[in-house]
Formats: sequence, structure tokens, C-alpha cells
Amino acid sequence: MADATQKAEKAGQEDIETQNGLEIEGGMVEAFADIEVKSRRVREATARTIALALIWILGLSAAVHYIAVFVLLLLDKQPAIEELSRFFNAWLPVVSGLVGSAITYYFTKERP
Repeated sequence: MADATQKAEKAGQEDIETQNGLEIEGGMVEAFADIEVKSRRVREATARTIALALIWILGLSAAVHYIAVFVLLLLDKQPAIEELSRFFNAWLPVVSGLVGSAITYYFTKERP
């Protein structure tokens, strides 16, 4: 039992030593000025990716809806078509609102 306590204390001392030495997992930081920050480019890439992803989601969901309705019409499943339409009528405003917001943000953000 005493050995376990001594090991835990030793591990705690090693952690303190690495914190005082500014050792960070992945390397040492000599000066914070050496770290390059690409926040503007990262935000722009993220906004573009989100806008494009939401556009694809909107397009694919509409395509899947119309394909599913067509298949259900061929199978003569009227109750299923009504349920699918109810779901799509709730889904479409949510996705189109997100797409509109993402596109507006992407095209109206400040350019350097």
C-alpha cells in the first residue's frame, strides 16, 4: 500500500516538473510569437464547407423525398406517402433556413 502511494506521489511530481518546464505534448514552445495562427483562413474554410454541405443536404433530401414518393406511388402506399410528406414538410423549413443562413454568412463576411 505504501509503495502505491509513493508511486502516485512520484508521478505527481513528474507532472509538476513538466508543467514548470513548459513542455507541451507534441514539443516545446520557445516563444508564443513562433506559433502561426491561421484563424481567418480557418473560419473562411469552415464557412465554405458548412455552406456547401448544407446545400448538398438540401438537394439530396429533396431528391430522396421525390424518389421515395415515386416508389411509394408505384407500390400504391398512400398512407406512407402522407407520412413522408408530413416529415418533409417539417424538414424542409429547417434545412432551408440553415442553408439560407450559411449562404448569407458566407457571402457577406468581411474580405481582407
